[in-house]
Amino acid sequence: MEREVTPRGWWAVDLLCSLLEREERAAVCGDLVEAHASTGRALIEVGGLVVRRQAALWLGWRPWLALFTIAIPLGFVLSVASRYFAEAIFAHLWLYVRLGEWSYLAVPGWRRDVIAMTTTFLVSCAALAAWSWTIGFALARLSRQAWSTLALIALMMVLGTTGFTTTVPLGDRRIDPLFALTAGSILTPILRVFLVMGPAWWGLRRGRARTSLGSSRALAIAVAAVALTALVSKTLEGSLVFGWGLMLPQPGPDGVVGTADDLRPLWWISVVMLWPALYVATNSIRGRASQRSR
Repeated sequence: MEREVTPRGWWAVDLLCSLLEREERAAVCGDLVEAHASTGRALIEVGGLVVRRQAALWLGWRPWLALFTIAIPLGFVLSVASRYFAEAIFAHLWLYVRLGEWSYLAVPGWRRDVIAMTTTFLVSCAALAAWSWTIGFALARLSRQAWSTLALIALMMVLGTTGFTTTVPLGDRRIDPLFALTAGSILTPILRVFLVMGPAWWGLRRGRARTSLGSSRALAIAVAAVALTALVSKTLEGSLVFGWGLMLPQPGPDGVVGTADDLRPLWWISVVMLWPALYVATNSIRGRASQRSR
């Protein structure tokens, strides 16, 4: 019995087919196999079908709502915040690596600062992942199969910070410019791929599932997102002030920038970042309720 050989590059065809509905995907793949289509022809056929299906989805209002309330504004904030978090973490790490030694961990003050920096790093990464996952889930529920909205978020990752440089790693003269450049060219893309686009893709796939997310799990996700956002809210606002120059820093009554009494005119940014998480909770609770009523 002869073994059927899969044409080279067929993985790209399978990837495109994954953007179709399950029933249509099976029919399309079956037709291509029966026709013994080459990889090039299969890519053209499936690609054209995917484009037509995606274009038809934009005839409704839901994809446009997802575009103007999630993909563009929140994608922009994620772009600025991810770079600001990466460069801030790298800036502090550079100071500890250059000026510190392992023996310094025996000093309570130094050890406390290292623990605080590590905690800030972990919380910032968790916040990025939580925002991204809930954004992906909300996109899937609002625009269903409109994968192009996720592509727009990826585009915002690049365009959101194009032409703007943060002052985080360069504000201290002790920081090596080469090290600061490494922060922007290495750590920032890593955070954007693994903590923004990765969780967003995961959330999008979960949102596409026909089964609703459990109410308890949805509430836990929403509560976690609220808690993480509260912990990094000042840093998030700082990313738009220092990392993008949205406005000048607003010192408090003491007239010094960076103290606890600084004004926070961008406090509402944190609320905006939370609306997909709240949508996840309400959508899941409503979905469970409708299933029980059947």
